[in-house]
Amino acid sequence: MVKGACRCSNMANIPIPFIEKEDEVYLASLRCFRCGLCRTGCPVFEVQRSEDWNTRGRIALIRGLALGEVPPSPSLVDRIFSCTLCRRCEVLCPSKVNVSGLIHEARVRLVKAGVAPPTQQAIQRDNIVKWGVILDRQPAQTASLIGDVVKRLDQESSMVFHVGCVAAYSYPLIARACIETLRHYVSFRVRNVEKCCGGVLSMLGYDDDFRKIAEENVRLFGEEKVDEVFALCPMCYTAFKEEYPWSITVMHTSQLYAELLDAGKMSFSKRVDAVVAYHDPCHLGRYAGVYEPPRKTLESIPGVKLVELEDSRELSPCCGGPVRIPYSWIRDELSSKIIRLAAEVGAEYVATACPTCFHNLYSASMLSEYNVKAVMVDELVSFAAGVTSKIPLYEP
Repeated sequence: MVKGACRCSNMANIPIPFIEKEDEVYLASLRCFRCGLCRTGCPVFEVQRSEDWNTRGRIALIRGLALGEVPPSPSLVDRIFSCTLCRRCEVLCPSKVNVSGLIHEARVRLVKAGVAPPTQQAIQRDNIVKWGVILDRQPAQTASLIGDVVKRLDQESSMVFHVGCVAAYSYPLIARACIETLRHYVSFRVRNVEKCCGGVLSMLGYDDDFRKIAEENVRLFGEEKVDEVFALCPMCYTAFKEEYPWSITVMHTSQLYAELLDAGKMSFSKRVDAVVAYHDPCHLGRYAGVYEPPRKTLESIPGVKLVELEDSRELSPCCGGPVRIPYSWIRDELSSKIIRLAAEVGAEYVATACPTCFHNLYSASMLSEYNVKAVMVDELVSFAAGVTSKIPLYEP
């Protein structure tokens, strides 16, 4: 079933050819020799079952756009903006095509040409630019979202915990549990009001807006004399670490847990007698190469039996999170599949280290026939450390 989500107009005014043949985007598209191995890895193709919703098909469309053979249209925009940029196809590609870079550059040019993303994605951009958060609301003080634990932190610390939009506004209990746990081992603080990292802007092709957000955050962090930052969200982590023009030390919470465990500074007092499958988030795994710290952390919890999904690490399936708006049916099928895969290996919990992955897996678990509960690694850590009294913090 093919459903379009684009609400774009004014396509007839887009100049064709959209990309000149000698352009780097066109030349990059030629690296694809159409072998089709990406078909086995593209999550969107798995749902749509149509070549034009597949990696190879998207590259062909971009090449056709370059030659003036494929005009801009709502259907074309759907194909380009429905890609999750998960990079799973890149692991399988024998030609080592930089698919995520190619799709991103096509998005940048479509945006600059006046062909906006689907309306709901454009609204996300508008919210971040207007409010500094991805939601359509004025940003709130972090303490009002998470609780007074924020005020008990070391306000003079040069290390900052960046909570991120999803956890702060949608799952504050998880953010609070993380803070309550780590404050016993590390001196850090949380900023009074957070500004979005802007990672979504970059993914959607709004590079100019992303640069402005990044520059503003760099300025604010500098004024606050921040030397280190650790993030709960893998997209925030990769944006800060790979795309921001600064030299601040950046970590993900899973790396911090593993570091504390290795140093003997953190220990667990309570058992979690359960089979746990770990789901690798795309941005933490394929983007950042962080595979071991979350597993090391889970295996350190007494009672946990860690099992691997059918595909994991570099081949971990995408949850569909980056395109849940507006392609919700794609997200639903992809997240439901992960819950099923966890059930097939006997898992009681599917744990992840990404609030967006958690959101999607949690949503899928509520409708699933399988008795698998979605949790964040941080929930299991806080329970095992004796900070929280139950898991999961959010019940289906």
